[in-house]
Amino acid sequence: MPKAPAQKRKRVAATSESEIQAAIREHDFLAPVFAQYPIEVASAQGVWLTSSRGERVLDLYGGHAVAGLGYGHPAWTAALARQAEACQFQSNAVAMRIRAQAARRLVRFSRLPFASAFLVNSGAEANENALKVALRMTGRAHVAAIEGGFHGRTAAAGAVTWGAREKWYGFPRTPFDVSFIPRGDRAAIDAQVTRDTAAVIVEPVQGLAGAVELGAPFLASLRARCDEVGALLIFDEVQCGVGRTGEPFAANLYGVRPDMLTTAKALGNGFPCAALLFSPLVAASLKPEFLGTTFGGGPLACAAIAAVIAAIKTERLLERVRRIGAYIRQTCIAGPVVAHQGAGLLVGLRTTRPAREIQAELLECCILTGTANDLHILRLLPAFILEEQHVSLLELARRLEKQPEPRALAGRILALLFLNPSLRTLASFQAAMARLGGNSFVINPGRGSWQLETRPGVVMDGAAAEHVREGIPALASYCDALGIRAFAEGKDLASDLAETTFNAMASLTEKPLINLESALNHPCQALADWKTLDDLAVPRAGRFVLSWAWHPRPLPLAVPAAALHMAALRGMEVIVLRPEGFALPPVVMERARQAAARSGGSVRESAEREEALDGADVLYVKEWAATERYGDAEADARLRSALRGWCVRNDWFTRAAPECRLMHCLPVRRNSAIADEALDSARSVVQREAANRLPVQMAVLHQMLRS
Repeated sequence: MPKAPAQKRKRVAATSESEIQAAIREHDFLAPVFAQYPIEVASAQGVWLTSSRGERVLDLYGGHAVAGLGYGHPAWTAALARQAEACQFQSNAVAMRIRAQAARRLVRFSRLPFASAFLVNSGAEANENALKVALRMTGRAHVAAIEGGFHGRTAAAGAVTWGAREKWYGFPRTPFDVSFIPRGDRAAIDAQVTRDTAAVIVEPVQGLAGAVELGAPFLASLRARCDEVGALLIFDEVQCGVGRTGEPFAANLYGVRPDMLTTAKALGNGFPCAALLFSPLVAASLKPEFLGTTFGGGPLACAAIAAVIAAIKTERLLERVRRIGAYIRQTCIAGPVVAHQGAGLLVGLRTTRPAREIQAELLECCILTGTANDLHILRLLPAFILEEQHVSLLELARRLEKQPEPRALAGRILALLFLNPSLRTLASFQAAMARLGGNSFVINPGRGSWQLETRPGVVMDGAAAEHVREGIPALASYCDALGIRAFAEGKDLASDLAETTFNAMASLTEKPLINLESALNHPCQALADWKTLDDLAVPRAGRFVLSWAWHPRPLPLAVPAAALHMAALRGMEVIVLRPEGFALPPVVMERARQAAARSGGSVRESAEREEALDGADVLYVKEWAATERYGDAEADARLRSALRGWCVRNDWFTRAAPECRLMHCLPVRRNSAIADEALDSARSVVQREAANRLPVQMAVLHQMLRS
């Protein structure tokens, strides 16, 4: 995990309880033993976290593989509430039906020949007790473990954890003899597992190592050798168990039967609990008072266990884990990700750069992932309720394009606020809501409704009749989501780069907000462009030329900035072709370069048309203002007056790739920006781009208002 930035400890000086709660941070009163990600979680629902700053973060880590059902699962929360009301705790000295129910469901859910379960509090405690049982049952004093395995931080569990003694073990000696078998080395098993060995403990899929599968042949060899020498085989499925691999346990996946199996994490979906499952032979060896626990098997923990297993069965989550796991593996090889490993939704992505760098970059994009002991493995441990649409908005767009869901958004209302004229954005969002069974209404300030004022602290003695501070909250109260289109004002570059107008309105509502186009971004057009490139199978590593074109007026930067960032994110070789004086702002170029660095692409500028278009796979044409003369219309006009000939014609494609595509975000000025001969040619895909606005916006609305 990345190290938290060093912070000075400071005491809280506040008067009210609310002020105290707002000011307290974990490092004020908790021991400084955890490195933390730069996010503070305030709430969560489904697969989404909400930070204390209001950011919505897709959780692909699940709190170390714990939140198998996600957050706020209704059946799970209801089960805990019912049990808390009935009886929140009683010891194992008295019988309780909920405990019997949880144990029965767990044993049967395993689909393995286990006779009984011992319920405890954590994975380390389960492993500690499994080792204790093995040592006592066999009368031996040696345990074999596997290189790379992690089993917990207590005395016995830490003793069999690879690398613990060198890093953090802390105890002066281990409580028994330990040796480690090289991972996957079947020939070494006979040497390490002898008649002095009490047990072999193994993670069938090693989690912290980076989702490393040990495989059926290796596990079967362990089973055979244990049978030969009378040792017990313990499967540690704390991380890979309870459905994580797409089977009840990894033992089912690999067809190998352990004598004992430990599990935790997803077993309680966040309520602390764990279990140790025994074969009939091991169960028969147990005597009263040999094992014990105070909180293990508590009624709330048992209610959580029973609810988790019931949900996995009734919601067919094992099938979903297999399906989504396969989908992730099919689509993950891109940019810095070069390979994958693991099983089900225990996924390791091998990266060309340090995984922590990529993890930090993903968190900036509001996606939470994990890392591993292997510094080039990014680990995914998402909830079992994850769907393709959470992983790929474009995949949802393709599905809705083929098969719309006419009742998906029934009863939902979208408000569309257009401060600027629109044709495709207005029509495609209204059509998208209609296709999904929802409703929409449109407000055009100054054209049929009051003109709005966005500036703070202004004396409203002009044309504007209403301030956004009143207008936006009122408008938001009538709808389920709000879409806002607010072009750049084109007067002050710093103000437009800061998205002053859009942010002024966005800050006034907590309703889901869609950027229909702002001063510096046109995300829905970028999604449509991405889908268009996918539809046409344009190479991810191909050459993408973003070219300036002539227009009689200085146009906003939103579309070129969005197209540039989109192509850089895809990992393409991006060239910005533009004349002198029309460089895109440094902040736009730097954002694209950072995206290209993450994806394996590149970004550069050129004023040489033939060089830029040599071998090009895409020519994306768009008009934009002269940033060096930003806000000065006369100076901009003088600069562009000599560039009337910068109009795309067929001869531009002489050195381009044979299948080079011509793209442009409509509207386009014919024979000013692009000549008829090029715009009407077979290489032009501008209509496909426009058509793709509908499915991608359906996907955005579906995910925002329904998923």
